[in-house]
Amino acid sequence: MKRKITVRGYGTECIYPDQIEVRIGLESHKQSYEETIACAQEQVAQLSSELMRCGFTREDLKTEKLNVETAYESRRGEDGSFRRYMDGYICSHFLLLRFSKDMELLGKVIEVIAQSPAEPDYSIRFTFKDRNAAAEMLLKEAARDARERAEILCKASGVKLGRLIRIDHNQGEPDVYSTTEYSNDAVLAPAVIKKSALTDMKPEEIRLTGTATFIWEIID
Repeated sequence: MKRKITVRGYGTECIYPDQIEVRIGLESHKQSYEETIACAQEQVAQLSSELMRCGFTREDLKTEKLNVETAYESRRGEDGSFRRYMDGYICSHFLLLRFSKDMELLGKVIEVIAQSPAEPDYSIRFTFKDRNAAAEMLLKEAARDARERAEILCKASGVKLGRLIRIDHNQGEPDVYSTTEYSNDAVLAPAVIKKSALTDMKPEEIRLTGTATFIWEIID
């Protein structure tokens, strides 16, 4: 039976964010389904129109999720007990605006959102564009690391590294976002937004890690 050595290699890369993602949440609440949908469409149209003044197109504002559900409220009856009554419909519309990292432009975008009469919620995250290239770098680094480890172990054991038999790589998608996040319920509340604060943001680098397992033959 052939002897084998199994080594796991690790790849690590630090990437500075070059892309911004702004997620926007809109909510409309009306008594009829038709009024609710019409209000939601009006909110998006108005927000899209304002963002176009910043240089975006209508296609730049993407819908991530759209949900319409029946609204209820609790009312006390004559017997003192509470009952649920239908109170129209609620439409929750979640949008995504993605653009190259430009802090001045981000300041304009947040200003538009903060001044919207729909009072949307929003969050800001920093990521990077070329995820395929990053994944390739991680795998190459993991392969180099595994071979170096295997050669050290073989040398220390008085044997030689033979042919590569197998590679296992079943890692899930890495987290491709910076740990730096902002939202309008935290430090960037609309009442205290300042463009200078946005311009001076320094997002943390994105630290990516990847692993792969390699199996080689051992030669005496």
